[in-house]
Amino acid sequence: MAPVHALQEAAPRVPPLLSASATFYELFDDDAVRASKLLGLTLTQRSAGIPMAGVPFHQLETYLRRLVAQGVRVAVADQLQTPEEAKAAGGAPAP
Repeated sequence: MAPVHALQEAAPRVPPLLSASATFYELFDDDAVRASKLLGLTLTQRSAGIPMAGVPFHQLETYLRRLVAQGVRVAVADQLQTPEEAKAAGGAPAP
């Protein structure tokens, strides 16, 4: 989640950001709230008070088409590390 926040702070005009995390693409904060309304996604929390919504990895194209059809520009950030590499670098634990 920290890399997502760092990217949003560095480029505040970035459109809603779907970031890859294992088998899901996740959205956080205001992006999650907006996407949950536009796509009918369940709004959850990853950490206390931080809204999160996600779409299964294999359905990304479907959800992207739905957002674009509604006039929403979207950014997608893919995970370049394996889960094991991320864990070794201090990221999320491997599933």
